[in-house]
Amino acid sequence: MNAYNALELALHQRLETVVTTDLIKYPNIIYDDSQETEIWVRPSLLYGSAESATLGRDGLNFVRGVYQVSIFTARNTGTKPSNDYAKLILDAFPKGERLLFSGGSIMINVGYQSTNLLEEQFLHTPVTIPFTAHMEV
Repeated sequence: MNAYNALELALHQRLETVVTTDLIKYPNIIYDDSQETEIWVRPSLLYGSAESATLGRDGLNFVRGVYQVSIFTARNTGTKPSNDYAKLILDAFPKGERLLFSGGSIMINVGYQSTNLLEEQFLHTPVTIPFTAHMEV
């Protein structure tokens, strides 16, 4: 397993401490949407800038990114369920928390909940968790 896969796995495992796995719809995994529940979440890992040790700056390999967790609740059920899940997720990723993974560590920055978005069938609540990862050289 490469370091990027290990980083993603560490974030997913932390998410699974507060959201049951049957409510998590991971990217690139086929699931039966006829079995939709009242609430479900979809995590996405978005990488930002990288500073490679080979660029001669400070000899460190840093990768910045965002762990985006989208919470979906059935339309017309109110915002309380999604807001409660957002709080649980943010509490699981506190500022300054260091997650270790095979090949480095992740430093969690300040996470936040964005404005609820009303979609055709769902209320969408985005939760954003910025991070900086140190990849061992």
